[in-house]
Amino acid sequence: MKIIRTIVSGACLLLASIAAIPAHAGSSDFAGPYIAIQASANAGLLSGHYTDNDGSVTEGTGGHGFGIVGGAIGFNIPLGHTFFIGIEGSVDPGNANMSRADSAFDQADLDVTVSDRETWSIRPGISVSEGSAIYLVIGETDIDFRCTVGPTCPNGLSGDTYGVGTVSKFSNSGFYVKTEAGVTDFNEISITGLGSKQSGGGAATGKIIADPNIIYGKLQLGYQF
Repeated sequence: MKIIRTIVSGACLLLASIAAIPAHAGSSDFAGPYIAIQASANAGLLSGHYTDNDGSVTEGTGGHGFGIVGGAIGFNIPLGHTFFIGIEGSVDPGNANMSRADSAFDQADLDVTVSDRETWSIRPGISVSEGSAIYLVIGETDIDFRCTVGPTCPNGLSGDTYGVGTVSKFSNSGFYVKTEAGVTDFNEISITGLGSKQSGGGAATGKIIADPNIIYGKLQLGYQF
């Protein structure tokens, strides 16, 4: 919730900044297609509850930090003197550990990895000075999801991404730098097959119901044509 409040606050600042925009700022500075490379620092969170074979319920939260590198393409359209809207697609092809749990008796060990993150987003922005702007991110993210220790889990996740960022251009060269922070809220998942086998050789029935999220901070270096 703190991250959500931060992003909402950023949206308020974005709108409030209209009153402080200098006369020489212009949305045309950011118009057109662009291509970029990017690097991000991420915190994966997996919060929920575990139900063991006997029906006992344990609540908890696990998570790991990880870094990842990728690329992006996009297009900005000016919609007035200072306002513009962009569409961006990005891919982070690497993989990383999102969460790891190690139970006392090895009955609910869980190692979760994510890979090949893909995000499509709409980015309304406002030029605040010559070559500088702030923007919001509203998008959808898909990511591959894998449990590496035994249990049955989803093959992929889909979620909503929200963020806020800044962009600065290097004079008239076309090169720019973006800084961005946000959160992706994925759909609730079910991970089954945890715990020890039942007496008589029956399958393990332990289950985790969890809400996965990824908080990120991103640096993007690109060129606008």
